[in-house]
Amino acid sequence: MAFVFATSMTATASDAPIQYCKDDVERLCKDVEAGHKKRLKCLLAHMEDVSLECAEAIQTKMMNNAFGGAGM
Repeated sequence: MAFVFATSMTATASDAPIQYCKDDVERLCKDVEAGHKKRLKCLLAHMEDVSLECAEAIQTKMMNNAFGGAGM
């Protein structure tokens, strides 16, 4: 799945992946323990399978990090 630019998201950079990826984490990464970005790495490994909302949240977070935003 290619990254899509998020235009309709209203979540802040700090809560976006948590808010939009809960179902994806449960479905794809439920056996991955939290911490050290392990769940994020799991979601990135499954980007073709995550929901559009989760993919947009991850992309937004990564773009914010790349341009000086808050860390994940």
